[in-house]
Amino acid sequence: MTLTELLVASILVGVVILGAVSSDYAIRTWQKRIEQRTMVQMDLARAMEQIVNGGRQTTGNGILNINMFTFVNNPDQGVSISYSTTQPIYIAFKHDLNWVLFHCGQDSEGPPYINRYIYMNGVWGPASTIFTPSVMDFFSLTLDSGKLQSININLATRPNPEADKNDLTNPEYTLSTSFLPPGLSQ
Repeated sequence: MTLTELLVASILVGVVILGAVSSDYAIRTWQKRIEQRTMVQMDLARAMEQIVNGGRQTTGNGILNINMFTFVNNPDQGVSISYSTTQPIYIAFKHDLNWVLFHCGQDSEGPPYINRYIYMNGVWGPASTIFTPSVMDFFSLTLDSGKLQSININLATRPNPEADKNDLTNPEYTLSTSFLPPGLSQ
């Protein structure tokens, strides 16, 4: 084999190896993005399911816009849904014998969070963090002359909620739904 043939063969082998390496890199990057998106969507769906299930089990009548700390200290306000859209943001649903409260807050060092609390037998249970949102206003109520028309849940998050939104590296995913508790009378 001449030196020229050896040089051409080396270049061709290099091109083939470079093609294989770049294909491998592209596939790994694509797989990482798909995995990241799937994990975020599963978190969104799980949090949405917990909130909607808590709301759909509501029994009784009446809604009340009241500060969370006032409500937590005295949950027996004679209503079935208690909420506040100002800080601290929360919504609580009365079930037959207990309350389920979803609170959106943020510590000084960390990202926002949505915690779930259960009030049973006169005691509030420990918090369980169900979600890390990128937007703190996770619900709204549609009212008509003081009557509840629907509860709208809007969850949004990013793979890294602490980092700024970036369509390529940190896209935002959202999930929304509306419902009216079937056990709520008005």
